Amino acid sequence: MRFSFDNHTIKLVARASFFLAALVLIVQLFPKRDSFRYTYSVGHPWNYSLLTAPFSFPIIKDSVLLAEEQKRALQDFTPYFRIDRNVGERMTSILRGNVEEGEAKEYLLQSLSFLYNRGILSFADLDSLKAHKNERIAIIADNRTASVHTTDSFFTVQSAYEYVMNHHPASLSVAQLQQLDLNRFITENIFLDQEITLRGRKELLHSVSNTNGMVQAGERIIDRGEIVTQRTAQILLSLEIATKENAQETDNTGGGESRLPQWASTLSSVQLSPILSSAGQVLLVGILLLQLFLYLYMFRPNIFNKMRDLLFILTMTIVPVVLAVLMVRYTARSVYYFPFALVPLVVRTFFDPRTALFTHFIVVLLTALFTFSPAEFILLQILAGMTAVAALRDLTTRAQLARAGLFVFICYLGAYVGYALLTSSSLSSIDPYRFLAFGVSSLLLLFAYGIIYLVERAFGYISPVSLVELSNVNTPLLLRFSETAPGTFQHSLQVANLVTDAAKEIGANGLLARIGALYHDIGKLPHPEYFTENQLSGFNPLSTLKLQEASKRIINHVAEGLKIAKTYNLPRPVLEFIRTHHGTSRTGYFYNTWLNTHPDEELPDEAFRYAGPNPYTKEQVLLMMADAVEATSRSLTEWSDQSIDQLVDRIIDHQLSDGLYAKAPITFADIDTIKTTFKAKLKTIYHTRIAYPDVEKKTESTDSPGEHSPS
Repeated sequence: MRFSFDNHTIKLVARASFFLAALVLIVQLFPKRDSFRYTYSVGHPWNYSLLTAPFSFPIIKDSVLLAEEQKRALQDFTPYFRIDRNVGERMTSILRGNVEEGEAKEYLLQSLSFLYNRGILSFADLDSLKAHKNERIAIIADNRTASVHTTDSFFTVQSAYEYVMNHHPASLSVAQLQQLDLNRFITENIFLDQEITLRGRKELLHSVSNTNGMVQAGERIIDRGEIVTQRTAQILLSLEIATKENAQETDNTGGGESRLPQWASTLSSVQLSPILSSAGQVLLVGILLLQLFLYLYMFRPNIFNKMRDLLFILTMTIVPVVLAVLMVRYTARSVYYFPFALVPLVVRTFFDPRTALFTHFIVVLLTALFTFSPAEFILLQILAGMTAVAALRDLTTRAQLARAGLFVFICYLGAYVGYALLTSSSLSSIDPYRFLAFGVSSLLLLFAYGIIYLVERAFGYISPVSLVELSNVNTPLLLRFSETAPGTFQHSLQVANLVTDAAKEIGANGLLARIGALYHDIGKLPHPEYFTENQLSGFNPLSTLKLQEASKRIINHVAEGLKIAKTYNLPRPVLEFIRTHHGTSRTGYFYNTWLNTHPDEELPDEAFRYAGPNPYTKEQVLLMMADAVEATSRSLTEWSDQSIDQLVDRIIDHQLSDGLYAKAPITFADIDTIKTTFKAKLKTIYHTRIAYPDVEKKTESTDSPGEHSPS
C-alpha cells in the first residue's frame, strides 16, 4: 500500500512539529519528583501559600553551629600512639657495638633505657598536637588497652639529647660525651596510629547530633508574607533533604506493601510513579497547545499558513512561560513580578484582539501548572490581560503604554483584594508585598516599546509606532524626496490622502496604506526628470529614446525604489508596497504608442510590462488604484463630476479586468466603496472655484466720503 502526502498535509505536519517541540520544552520545565519546588531567601517574605509539613522529618542543624559543636567535641579528643620497643633495643645494640667499655658506655646504656621507656616523640607530631591543642595522648600498650599521658611527659630527640648531656656523672666530662656522637643512638620510638585515631575521631563526630528537633506531619512551617528567618530556612532545608530521601526510598522499596491484584503488583514493580507523573504533564500541556493549534488552524488560517506568523505566536507563548518559571525557580521573587500582560499587548500590536487574548489565556494556563495557587493566578492574570487589550487599541505613543500599565495595576489591586476577602473574609489575608509585585509588573509594561522593536526586526513586521515615525515628512528620505522630485512627492501626498480615506471605508489599515503611498515612488529619485510631474521646462528626455528603452527606464523605478528602501532600512511591508504598486500592468503610454506605430509587428510584451507581483493585501490594492487614478486625473482637460466619475470607473475597471486584484482579499462591494470614496475626494480636490473680480481703477469722483460703497 502506497502513501502519498500532498502539500497541505506536509505543511500541516511541519507546523504540528513546532507545537510538539514546544510541548517537549515546556514539559522539561516541570520539577522532578525529588526536587524542592520552593525558592526563598533569609530576610525576605515567603511568596507562596501556607506550607505545612507533608510528613515528619528531623531539623538539620545549621552547618556553622554543627561545626562549632564538633570543634568543641574534638578539643577533648586524645590521639592514639604506639611505642615501638624494638627501636630502643636496636639503638642499645648499636651502642654496645660502637662504644668501648667504660664508665661512659654504662652511663649511656642506663640513659637510653630510661629515655626509650619514657618515649621519644617526633617534632612533627608534637607540633601537630600543639596546633590541635591536644595536651594528652593515648599510648596503646597492646591491641586491647591504652593509657593516657600528657604530652610533656615525653621526650623529643632534642630534649632527650639535652637530658643525657645534663645528667652525666661528675666523673664524665661533656667533651667525652660529645666525642661519642650521641645523635646516632637517639631517635623517635612513639608513632601516631592513624587508623585508630581516624576511627576515634569519626566516632566522636558521630556522637554529635546533626539534628535539632523534629517537625511533625501537618505542623505549620510558614505562611505567605512571613519573613523567612534563619530557623525557618533551616527547617525548609531539612524538608528539601527529607523530600529527596523519601523519593529515593520510594524508588528503592517500590512504595511499600499493598494489597493489589497480581497484574497491579506486577505494574507497581516497574515503578510507574515517575511515568504517570510525566504522562500527566504531557497530557495537560498537550491539550493547551492543541487548543492554540486548532484556534489558528480553524479561525486564523492567515496566521497558521504563514510560517513567520506561526513562529511569532509560538514564541510569544513559549518564551513568557519559560522566563516566568525560571524566574520563580532561581530567584526569591513571586510569579506576579513577571509582566504577563506584555503578551497580549505585543500580539495585539500586530494581530487582532481575539488572537492576542487567546494567546494570553494559553500562556496563563501553562504557567498556572507551575504555581502553588493556580486559581488565584489564573483569575488575576486573565483580568489583567483583558484590561491591557481594552486599554490599548492602537499603540502609537508611549503615553498609551503608561495608561495601559496604570489600568492593569488598578485591575490587579481590585481583583486581588476582592479575591482575598472572598476566600478568607479577613483583611489580614491581604499581603502588602503583593502590591509591590503588581506595581513592578505593571511598570514593566513600558518595555513593550523595546520588545515591539525587536519583534519588528526579527519577524519583519511593522507596528503602528513605526508607521507613525515613517509618516513624518521631515525624515531624511522624505526631505530628499520633496527637494529632488517635488512633483512626484506632491503626487505621493495626494495618493496618501486617497488611500487613507478609502481604507477607513473598507476596514483596511489606513495608516499602513498611507505609509505605502508616501514611499511607493521613491525609485524616481535617481532620475526624476524622466517623469512628467517633475518636468518644468516641458522637455521630456525619454522622447529621444526608443519606445522599449523609454519603457524600461520608467519600469526601472520599481527596482530603484527597492534599493533605496533597503539602503534606508525601511521595513518589509513598505518594500512590498513599492514592489506591487504597479503589479504586472503595462506602461500604458509606450505600450499604446507601440501598437499604433507598429501594427504589423510582433509585440515585445516584456519590454512594456512591470515585473510585479500583483498586490495581495487590501492596502496594496488601494495604493495601485489610487496611484493610477491620481496620476491620470492630472491629464484631464476638464474637471467635472462626470469626467471624474468616468475616469475612476475606467481606471479601476481596467485593472480589475486585467486580473491585477486576483490575489488580494477584496470584494466587489469594497471596490464600489473605493470608487465612491475616490470620486468624492477628487471632486473636492478639483472643485470649481469662484473667480475673484479684479479691482477697477477709480476715476476722480465727486461723491462724498460717506457715499462710497463697501469694497
